[in-house]
Amino acid sequence: MAISTALTDINQAIRLDPTLPQPLINRTAIWRVRGHYDRAIADGSEAIRLAKEKPPVNIMTPPNSVLISGFTHRALAYEAKGDYAHASDDYKATLAIAASDAGSKANQATAKVRLSLITDASAPIPRDAPSPTTEAAKAPAPQQTGAAPPPPRLLRPRAARAWR
Repeated sequence: MAISTALTDINQAIRLDPTLPQPLINRTAIWRVRGHYDRAIADGSEAIRLAKEKPPVNIMTPPNSVLISGFTHRALAYEAKGDYAHASDDYKATLAIAASDAGSKANQATAKVRLSLITDASAPIPRDAPSPTTEAAKAPAPQQTGAAPPPPRLLRPRAARAWR
């Protein structure tokens, strides 16, 4: 229900000002989550075009942040669709842009990790290497007890322990 409301609001924002790329980027994320990859890619492409054509003039918007966000979200849509070549191109484009704010740097970190994952996944496995299925069959299965593992023990900083 919340996604439908968000989509309605985003569609209204796009109707009010179709030259703004950010609502299209937000809609890209919604389409991707819903599995409408072609719609997500189309909105991402339009957002990137708009961001390149007319960079935001709002002084509160960090330079390049909208463009970085557009490339990142479109790349995620390409990746979800299984189009790793285009996803790789967009992740590389994301990394080639100068980031000046924490959000953009976080998007670039996402791009770097996702790029390494799709690059490593497409690397051919040497013929003499054991296949992942063979390795899984050789490894002993962990004991299934039905009990959840104990939660990790949290350590308090020394200053907090000193007050006890």
